[in-house]
This record gives sequence, structure tokens and C-alpha cells, in this order.
Amino acid sequence: LPNALPLIIDSLEDTGIYLIDNGQSIFLVIFNEAQCLYEVFGVETIDEVSNLEELPMYDELPANLRLHAIIAALRGNRGEAYQDVRILTPRSTPLESFFEETLVEEEYGGVDGYGNFLAYLHRMIQSK
Repeated sequence: LPNALPLIIDSLEDTGIYLIDNGQSIFLVIFNEAQCLYEVFGVETIDEVSNLEELPMYDELPANLRLHAIIAALRGNRGEAYQDVRILTPRSTPLESFFEETLVEEEYGGVDGYGNFLAYLHRMIQSK
């Protein structure tokens, strides 16, 4: 599997395609400027993938096959629970609200991220 990134917006580039696994679903997030659209999907523009309901498999595209293998490995770590893959693009989903709900290590609107929240809980337990 590729290296995992921290769940913060600064980890993401607007030229990439990212898999985000929240334990229930796997999200394939494709940014407007993704440079590898042709290698993964065989298309030139994001408009051609914005309406996809599922991830197509193209035997002639090695990057597409690798993506399917990574998804299979993620699913294999879950045992019996099957995770669907949702394809998200800026045209199909408001990515900002998705990131606010999903990137748990990020601070939003003055609310601490998950790591800071756990540190706060630890301090509260230690003070009792």
C-alpha cells in the first residue's frame, strides 16, 4: 500500500487523486487539476469522471489496475464488511463540506482536531 497521509488538508495537493478510507466507505477524491486522469481512467478531463457511479476497470491501464489492487487490500483489512467506493470530484460533491466531516485531524471553525481532543481528554483524566 502507498504511505498513509495525516488527515489534514495540507497533506493534499490539487493535482492529485486520493483514497480516503473512513472504515465504512472508501472515497476516491479527484481534484480539478489531477494530472493522472489519463493513466487511471483513460480520459483527459475531470468532466468525464464526474458522473461515474463506480470505479471502472481497464486492463490496459496499469495505474487503474494498481488502484483496484489498493482498494482490494483496504477491503481485505476489513474482513467481512464490504466497503463501497464513492468517487468524489469538485463537480459532483462539495469537497469542502466533505473534508470538514472527514479530515478528523484538521481544525475547523475553532474546534480542535482529533489529536488535540484526545490530548485534552488525557489531561482531564490525569487531573482527577
